[in-house]
Amino acid sequence: MAKGEAEAPPDPDAAKHAYEKMKPALDAITTVKVGRAGLDQAALYVLRQVKELAAYRPRFALLPKELFNMAHFDELSAVALAAFYAQVQLDSATATASEVQVPLSIIDPADALKAEMMTVVVYHLAYRSARLKAEIDDIRLGSGYADLASDLSRLKTLYENDLHPLHADLKVFAAEDPHFHEGDAAEAGQRASQILDEMAKVRTVAEIAARDMAARAWTLLLSRWETIGSAAETVLGKQVAARIFGSLYAAGRAARRPGKKAAAPTKGAAPAGTAAGTAPAGGTKTG
Repeated sequence: MAKGEAEAPPDPDAAKHAYEKMKPALDAITTVKVGRAGLDQAALYVLRQVKELAAYRPRFALLPKELFNMAHFDELSAVALAAFYAQVQLDSATATASEVQVPLSIIDPADALKAEMMTVVVYHLAYRSARLKAEIDDIRLGSGYADLASDLSRLKTLYENDLHPLHADLKVFAAEDPHFHEGDAAEAGQRASQILDEMAKVRTVAEIAARDMAARAWTLLLSRWETIGSAAETVLGKQVAARIFGSLYAAGRAARRPGKKAAAPTKGAAPAGTAAGTAPAGGTKTG
């Protein structure tokens, strides 16, 4: 695709067919990750990378079946197309949805918790690997309710998978770093759920169903992408794997379609069209 040339969307019939093909896998998901705005853009990114990956299929096929399922490699295009279709269906369901307003009593402590946790991971984790630095840098860019919920969930994962294992005694660590609190990971999960619960209050039945499927599509796409990316480090080497398997969070966020942005409120006053005590739908509290 030439530089500056608009990317053609996938064929609607092909996307629908892929969605129907992957529907059993989507329905079988029991643990759903927080859905992402920009799912369609993340899916388009995967479809672009699949073209390069095709040349490496023979190498992946050499991996033992006990360690790598080639069906995951072969289905990656279908999973991406299904994710694209799920986002299109969600966009259609939310086209006439009411504007969401989340109370500042929920947003303020969630913002503060994210800031504290970011301070900790930047200092203790960002330098440890390119993967961690890229993840932390992308979380820093978050804006809006969905991003805040997602970013808190991602910080929870970073704490539990990467930070906590570095310290045998978390109480001692908390005494050494005033920004770290032993219960922050659990609280991050709770705060993310609170935000999502508030966002769900204005949703129609159709939107709830579409949002659930989009979240399932994101979960499946991310899982397959990370599984194949992990195998790629063995098959292709870490440098090539890192080049091909970029962050889907970053892909969805960087290419996100522009939406309506609330005007910055005057300090001490609620934004126009927003009740006092709520944050504007386009982002977290400002001022």
